[in-house]
Amino acid sequence: MMTKFKYAFLFIFLLNITSCPAFAMESTLPSEGSENKENAAQAAEEDNIVYPELNDIVIGSDKAPIILVEYSSINCTHCARFRHKSIKDLKERYITPGKVRTVYKHFPLDYSAVEYMSIVAQQPQEKWPELLEKAYERQNDWLGHPVEKLGEILGISAEDCKKALACDETKGLIMAKRFNAEKVVDIQATPTFHIFYTEKGVKKSLLINEGITPEDLFKKLDELLEKADRV
Repeated sequence: MMTKFKYAFLFIFLLNITSCPAFAMESTLPSEGSENKENAAQAAEEDNIVYPELNDIVIGSDKAPIILVEYSSINCTHCARFRHKSIKDLKERYITPGKVRTVYKHFPLDYSAVEYMSIVAQQPQEKWPELLEKAYERQNDWLGHPVEKLGEILGISAEDCKKALACDETKGLIMAKRFNAEKVVDIQATPTFHIFYTEKGVKKSLLINEGITPEDLFKKLDELLEKADRV
């Protein structure tokens, strides 16, 4: 879906990413006078581009038989409620025993989500899980307020918040997560879950892109754990 958000992403991301040597990309603009079929091939090639993006937050054993990928937005109230109801049981019943490995992929719903996430992303990566959990837990206290309010709750100084908001490279990496995800996953709402597992040597996956309760998600995990091969 080509939304205003995506246009903003393309403008800011490409404007800034090309100035960064680590992420420099070869121009794919068609030359004048190129044939229509060349333009079509060029467009297809551009559509397959995977842009450099912010790292995922991965928790759990790399030998877990199930990988649970979550697409959520830091300012999504549904995501916050879901995590509030599920995170304790998810950790105790599935992550700690080595049954499930979770992968958090930030999927910004709007530009505000990009700015809020940018102050988390500017912190050392080992702090991201703790900061994100606190952000969701205290969402009612900062949502709708300036970014500095979230920073205050997370113990991040106003000066560091200002630096994060001024870093277009970081914001581009955050927006790229949505841009890349929309190419490969049908995300209708957040949170969306994508479960990966192997059954009798065959790699399989299950996409849950409609509303689901924590109880139903746990039931589905239990069902898949009965089938999934052990590493």
